Amino acid sequence: MTGQEENVLGMGTWMTLLGYTEFYADGILSALFEKASREVDVGIQYLLKKEANKAYNTWLARKEALAGVFGVRITELSSWARLDAAIWVRNGIAHGSGGLTRMQKAQEAGKAILVGVPLNEGRLVLSAMSVATCADVCCEFVEELDLATRKELSQS
Repeated sequence: MTGQEENVLGMGTWMTLLGYTEFYADGILSALFEKASREVDVGIQYLLKKEANKAYNTWLARKEALAGVFGVRITELSSWARLDAAIWVRNGIAHGSGGLTRMQKAQEAGKAILVGVPLNEGRLVLSAMSVATCADVCCEFVEELDLATRKELSQS
């Protein structure tokens, strides 16, 4: 496999890994909102539904809903900085096929290093090793989010 083929395969795998991680986080959020709605009266249910409707669009929205509504601060999880870096890499893939804007290179390119993704002439270069790192980061985040929300979800 050539380096270019490995990079393209890595991009697809990276997108999939982050997609599954988002899917899991959204499932946790959905379960939290559903449980909370059963425990409050109609007026509060309306407010919860309003919050739920905006909680799934971005990672910022997920962070705000988890912290603001449920008191779960994912930015305090030990995996968060590396997951945030993996999300940043994913955004670079999704919005520029791995190419970075001048502003991204100047301000945040260091994030890629957190997850083992070097830059080559302003482009993200993914390898089997960096994709394995992404998988590890996503798994670690899912485990930590599960632990952080388990008590709330297991109470009747």
